[in-house]
Amino acid sequence: SLVWAVCGGYCANWLSHPWADYRTLVGEQRTVLLSDGSTVHLNTDTALDVNMSAGERRIQLLQGEAEFEVAHDSQRPFRVTSGQATTEALGTRFVVRYANAAGDVTLLEGKVRTTRTNHQGQLLGNVILEPGEHIAFNEDQLGAVQTTDLSIADAWRRGRIVMNFVPLQDVVAEINRYRPGHVFLLNSELAQRKIHVAMDIKRIDDWLNALGNTLPVQVLHAGHIVVLQGRQITTDDHETAASPR
Repeated sequence: SLVWAVCGGYCANWLSHPWADYRTLVGEQRTVLLSDGSTVHLNTDTALDVNMSAGERRIQLLQGEAEFEVAHDSQRPFRVTSGQATTEALGTRFVVRYANAAGDVTLLEGKVRTTRTNHQGQLLGNVILEPGEHIAFNEDQLGAVQTTDLSIADAWRRGRIVMNFVPLQDVVAEINRYRPGHVFLLNSELAQRKIHVAMDIKRIDDWLNALGNTLPVQVLHAGHIVVLQGRQITTDDHETAASPR
């Protein structure tokens, strides 16, 4: 049932990586000052381990998303591992996101080197990013370097979710990262409908409730569960959904 599906996901959040050095729950954000002077901003549902040694500063991002502001130390490289990918700071501010054995790196300032190895340690990819560049990775490979809008990449640091012309199903998936419970989208045609989104993370339910004003969507609530289902299209429906103010 929907209730058991939601309970399972919600409880899993509490139980995942319980021994991580630093973690956040769904909807929580946290800033941590590391012993070397670097700062880590943890986004929702994030867990990471920190290992500071004489020759290296290594962060293991177990899941979620974090922004790193790296203090300079030429004697100790600062490296973030996420699955088989490692990102090394070269005087830098950058964001790493990782879930389900896949992730991405976005460079905000400075430079980073992102590498990927196989399980035997053999190098499979090596890329240096410039500010405004982004690269995705999975278990098999590093993707191609792409340019990105930095105001979108770290919008969560300003308490916003911003997405440009993406399918509604992607928006719902992003909302579920921040919101306790679960939002279900039951209409496959609506799932592919592309929209622009700019919402306050603390007002996600307001945005959901307003969605029916701009899309042919009926919004049903049952506690922390929200169901989005299609309704008859009217002349008042539009291609985009505006964020509630």
